[in-house]
Amino acid sequence: MQIPQTDKMDRLCIACKSALHPKAVICPLCKTAQKPGRWKSLGDFLKWVGGITAVLSLIITLGQVSSIYTNLREKQQTVSELIQIGNLQRDRGNYAAAWDSYAEAITLDPGNRAARDERVQLAMLWMRKIRSTEKNTRFSEIADQLSPLLFRGATFSKGKEAADYIAHLGWAMYLKYRDGRASPGEVRAYYDWALSEDPQNAYAHAMLGFWILFQRGPLLDAKSHFKIALSSVDITARPEIRDLQLSALLNSGGRAGEAETLRVADEMRRAGDAISMRNKDRILQIYEMNWEAERWKTLSPALAAEAHLQLLLFLFVEHDPSEKRPKHGLIEAHLYRALGKPAKALAIYQSIQQFLIANNAYGSRLLEETEAAIAALTAQP
Repeated sequence: MQIPQTDKMDRLCIACKSALHPKAVICPLCKTAQKPGRWKSLGDFLKWVGGITAVLSLIITLGQVSSIYTNLREKQQTVSELIQIGNLQRDRGNYAAAWDSYAEAITLDPGNRAARDERVQLAMLWMRKIRSTEKNTRFSEIADQLSPLLFRGATFSKGKEAADYIAHLGWAMYLKYRDGRASPGEVRAYYDWALSEDPQNAYAHAMLGFWILFQRGPLLDAKSHFKIALSSVDITARPEIRDLQLSALLNSGGRAGEAETLRVADEMRRAGDAISMRNKDRILQIYEMNWEAERWKTLSPALAAEAHLQLLLFLFVEHDPSEKRPKHGLIEAHLYRALGKPAKALAIYQSIQQFLIANNAYGSRLLEETEAAIAALTAQP
């Protein structure tokens, strides 16, 4: 089709692009209005507004996501720091503070497995260490604080793990018994329950052995439980089991208990197991109470003379030599004499004699026995 020409072809139809008169409102060919309608203009405007709104929404959303990510990262870092703080407090023996640090971490992140695991392990450690760490708090109060977490652990676990929790609940009952809040039957029931879950459980056997001796029960029964505990326990927990065994024997008293204490202490010495200074002093007291010849005769068979001597010297390794008392020296001299070293024995006897005379111990039973030993060693054949 031929497009009509006009004198002034400075306008084109917005639709068909034919030439129009400058003042044309409608194209004569395609009938298209040459000015956009009001609604079209409004529609275009709304499209621009919608686009701008979408961009702004995206920017805001990205900002919110970034903020959430930053907050999450900061929370995770805080939780990690709280766990590290709790571990440090635990290692320094500040169990109450460690308990609170782990609790704060769990409050910030309830699903954090590391914090939960550390807290339940702390509950068992704290339960075992109560006797030596808490001075102004009743044992049973702390047992009440820790027990719910151990009950939860026992409920949702099986085998060795469950038995560990239950054995520590038994220890909690023992602590309550000491405060008059539990019966012997209740204590024993937990250890039996633990052993039903894991018959070889080290903590259950060791704590039951302790409980038997605490109740003045048969030494042989307690020994069998400690034997199983020591054969079942991993190397990291062995020192605690040994310490529990030694403490139980030292508390049991009696000649059989004293002899077994010396045997266990010598086993520990030979195995390189650590003995606390407190327990070393208590073992030395056994020797000190049995210095008289008649009492020594009943105790000396517990170990060979050489083992007795090495144990006695081992117990004094970290002591100042001035702390060695005449009674300890007398037993040391007895041992050298039994080992066929009379000259060594005589030198010690004479040293004790001089000390006692210098301290006006005339007429004492200790001086009499010392001088009798000197006379026997210096008598003419």
